[in-house]
Amino acid sequence: MGAEKRRQLNMAEVHLTLDNADHTLPTEFSEVVISRRVFRNGDSEYLINNTACRLKDVRELLLDTGVGPKAYSVVGRARSTRS
Repeated sequence: MGAEKRRQLNMAEVHLTLDNADHTLPTEFSEVVISRRVFRNGDSEYLINNTACRLKDVRELLLDTGVGPKAYSVVGRARSTRS
């Protein structure tokens, strides 16, 4: 679809940044970024901290955290300094 002043792209991307300072997630990183890219042809790519992985890897990372496809989660958002 694009927009009035932007052309259509062949990819959409979303990032979820998790604070892992308390090391709830089984990784040494204090901040974890989970990303997904969806391409126009239907293909998907998953990334953890900008490293390609499988959907199974994302699910295993989030296992036993209460975050998942059937979970109800409250998401907080830091205040933006942008206007």
